[in-house]
Amino acid sequence: MKFSVSGDDLLDKGEGPVLMEPVKATIALAGRRVASVRLLDHDGRRTEKTLPVTNGRIGLDGARDRTPYYELTLE
Repeated sequence: MKFSVSGDDLLDKGEGPVLMEPVKATIALAGRRVASVRLLDHDGRRTEKTLPVTNGRIGLDGARDRTPYYELTLE
């Protein structure tokens, strides 16, 4: 990919394959509580897989979850 100097405009989308690296993170949203997390497939469609929510926090692990996409439901 190539962006403008300011980083605001995509000048060239590049070519595949896309290189993706798994990320680990623990997430809590300020002022909002996460009620549930569902894993989405690589096309953004819901799967039957969910993640546990502990005290409003979720632990994401791209290598374990095998997806870059998650759907969060907030309370």
